[in-house]
Amino acid sequence: MWLWLLITIPLLSPLLEAKLLFSVIAIIFVIYSSTEGRKSFVNVDKKDSVFSVLIAALLLSSSSFANVPAYIYSSSFAALPFAKLSRNGIERLTFTSLAVLGYLVYFTYLSPFTLTPPTILFLSVVAGLTISLIYSVNSPDRNLASVIGVASVLMIFHVYSPSVTFSDLAIAFSSAFILSFLAVRSGVADESGLMSATLVGMLIILFTDIRYYAVLLTFYIVGSAATKYKYQYKLSIGEAEPAGGARGYANVFGNSLPALFFAMNYGFYGLDVMKAAFIASVASALADTMASEIGKTSQKAYLIINLKPVKPGVSGGVSVLGEMAALAGAILTTLSAMLLGIIDESLMWVIVLSAFAGVHVDSILGATLEKKGYLTNSLVNLLGNFSAGLFCYLLLT
Repeated sequence: MWLWLLITIPLLSPLLEAKLLFSVIAIIFVIYSSTEGRKSFVNVDKKDSVFSVLIAALLLSSSSFANVPAYIYSSSFAALPFAKLSRNGIERLTFTSLAVLGYLVYFTYLSPFTLTPPTILFLSVVAGLTISLIYSVNSPDRNLASVIGVASVLMIFHVYSPSVTFSDLAIAFSSAFILSFLAVRSGVADESGLMSATLVGMLIILFTDIRYYAVLLTFYIVGSAATKYKYQYKLSIGEAEPAGGARGYANVFGNSLPALFFAMNYGFYGLDVMKAAFIASVASALADTMASEIGKTSQKAYLIINLKPVKPGVSGGVSVLGEMAALAGAILTTLSAMLLGIIDESLMWVIVLSAFAGVHVDSILGATLEKKGYLTNSLVNLLGNFSAGLFCYLLLT
């Protein structure tokens, strides 16, 4: 009942000034706290979840005093009840996107803040994908994560406001979703991978064009093939990827968020160096995947920080076979970008060198911070791939 009461926040946000809206949320919070109470923020039950969401509502609505548009934080509350009623990911994506769509139309109609129809549809789909992704992950409090996640994503696109049309959005979403759905059907990705890959793919297409998404697909296709390479042997030595190599959201984000960052900046600022950095980050992702998956089958491996022999597959381990595979992955990605007309041959070796350097940043982090438990493998991948794009940027500026 209390979560349904939160629907009053988006309904009231275009009608009340910031101070009045904040007061309404504060009153709801006080009433709930005095009648229901809560136990803990850990091992969250229904009462604690509502309490957490109400605190988030207070904090997010206070941002309106800094002239943050109310739709940014209110959209997540509009979608939350529908997310809870949905039975699966596709249903949740549909219902939450429609809920946010309806709210944004209502908000734009009653508020002086104007959003164009294509932008409204774009934000609705992004919000729906974000909530569906969060619900596909085993999170202790999906309600709170959804509210904060949607508000954060919408804030990003308030700053990086892409110029979209209905046709652009239809092509971008359908292309990314269909290919991601096929990946799930073939066992290459799970539901969280479906939502995250759709979100990343759609945004890359909208901020650049379909060719850049094709480069990212090169990573996913060749990387998945490398994961399947001698899979039974890797399984026998305990080094195979779990779930048959199916990619989840952590893997998708670790390998794709740096590419998305550079793609968005290229689309927003139009700097060619960001285009090259995008290719370098994707090349690093494929190079690292091939080095890891093929290198696991090597007979000898050495820890990158001291060159002591280690078991193949250990984080931070390098081998001759893995190094050759990494170089091949970097070159393959760069060649695909050249064939698609994104870059010319003058940038090839700068990108390959940057990607190869990023792979070794990944290895160093794996041998040090990941080994000590400070970083996860996905975060190590993200930092390694981002460093490849950064190296490329620095070499070209």
